Amino acid sequence: MRVGRCQASRAEASWDDAYDEGPGPAALATQGLLEWPLLCEHVARFASTTLGRQATLRLEVPVQEAASQKLLRETAAMDVLESQYAASLDFGGMSTDEAETALRRVRKGGMLTGRMLNGVASVLIGAASLRASITSAARSATDSGETSILRPLSGPVREVETHPEVIAAIRRAISEEGIVQPTASEKVRQTRQRVSAVEGRLRNILNGHPGEATEHGGRMCVAVSASDSQPKGVLLGTMASGLATYIEPSAAVPLNNERSVVKAEMWAAEEEVLWMLTGLLADALEDVARALEVVVWLDCTAAKARYGRWIDGVMPRIIPFPKSGKPRKRAQQAAQTSKRRAPESADELPEGAEDHLLRLQRFRHPLLLGNYLLWREKHGRQKRSSAKASPRASRLSTRKDNLQQLQANPNEPPETRKQVIDAMWGTSAGKGGGREEEQHSKPIPMDLSIKSHLRAVIITGPNTGGKTASLKVRF
Repeated sequence: MRVGRCQASRAEASWDDAYDEGPGPAALATQGLLEWPLLCEHVARFASTTLGRQATLRLEVPVQEAASQKLLRETAAMDVLESQYAASLDFGGMSTDEAETALRRVRKGGMLTGRMLNGVASVLIGAASLRASITSAARSATDSGETSILRPLSGPVREVETHPEVIAAIRRAISEEGIVQPTASEKVRQTRQRVSAVEGRLRNILNGHPGEATEHGGRMCVAVSASDSQPKGVLLGTMASGLATYIEPSAAVPLNNERSVVKAEMWAAEEEVLWMLTGLLADALEDVARALEVVVWLDCTAAKARYGRWIDGVMPRIIPFPKSGKPRKRAQQAAQTSKRRAPESADELPEGAEDHLLRLQRFRHPLLLGNYLLWREKHGRQKRSSAKASPRASRLSTRKDNLQQLQANPNEPPETRKQVIDAMWGTSAGKGGGREEEQHSKPIPMDLSIKSHLRAVIITGPNTGGKTASLKVRF
């Protein structure tokens, strides 16, 4: 699988030219027939970021063998990283969608908001943390003589620049809520103090008038009930219900005018800070975009590795085989070429593997297996939730109600009485649970072996015997 038409694919393509241009219309139609999008949905459950989930839902099947081999190496490296080196990558707190929006706006020459800047900072901080985790694990692998295992991950992340000065500037000037802080600049501090002083004087005036002090149309005023006496001043508006009116007392008019001027100065000071931070990001635009691409790519790769562990999958081995000509002779030649190119992995091939076009052992349809695992997780949560309740009190209460029903209706048909008795003692629930277990049984593994001299394979069997599932796994 590979990430198609997303940031991750561009990041990967820049590190290796093995990627092809993608499948054609016929291949895409075949993927739809085989329910490939549903499989992507299962994988996307293990992605952690917004863009990572979106990219995982757009995974494509690579056309060229080189692209498949590269993706397999990346997934294997991620699995080793998390399972053997216990370096579970943490993508929490990264606002990848806000960061992507920020990059688009900067490229168009626009000013970034506080939320966008916080999104960029979160991605840069997360990228630095991911780089440290992977680099540390790669260093441990080097010490143990396993340098090449994590190279598909350590190579790309080593080139990521996270610009600590940009992170520090954003954190110093922008609050967690995305608001420019008073400490961002002297102008912001002074104008906010002036706004606060004017609003304090306005509140003192408004508190001396009937009604509730509030704000309407950007001006501080009082909301006066329609039945009360109206103070002298400017009528700013009426509530939709007509029960109250907004009055700006005459004494508050000059202060509201002053407040508008000072607030405009404050907003201008805040915009200066936002433009300054936007300029910092523009100077490091390519590095920030690269960091975002790497984060999304790592999230997609981690999702594939975690999905593989979830279904207890195994890493496939791809052996070159001919598409035409004399199959046996050409398969042997391809296998010999593969041995010369990769002697370290040739010894691990199963005996006679080069004589097969396809050899799958104990495979299961991934969608059937995934649906079973999802049902098992849901069923386990329901059982744990019901176990927290008071089971004995619940059973006693239900049995008492059922017993009263039997006593109140002695002439009910035997079938109805049997259903009530079953409900009293839980026998019907047990049968229902058994039927549910049967409906969600774990798929049975199958073996499939196609020798290189075969030109056609016929799959026969009864209805619902697994023929379609076998074909979908094969293709």
